Amino acid sequence: MSAIRTAKLQLRKSMHQRLLQLSAVDLSSQSQLVQAHVLALPAFQRAQHVSIYLSMDSAEAQTYGLVEQALASGKSVYVPRCHGQQMDM
Repeated sequence: MSAIRTAKLQLRKSMHQRLLQLSAVDLSSQSQLVQAHVLALPAFQRAQHVSIYLSMDSAEAQTYGLVEQALASGKSVYVPRCHGQQMDM
């Protein structure tokens, strides 16, 4: 395994552990900050099509509000779908 790949795996594990330590309140608050930032981006505002992952009930930024806002503003929303190691939209 390459050094870069190993470093990426270690970073992902480290970040996952840090995210698991966030309280539900902190996760919600940070998710709202991310959502506000994305919604304010000129590129997002101009976009007619966006790709957004659907967040799981785990330690990751919650994206449902972002999906709702994108749909409400008439954007086409694309969500990745995973089949094992393969992903499509």
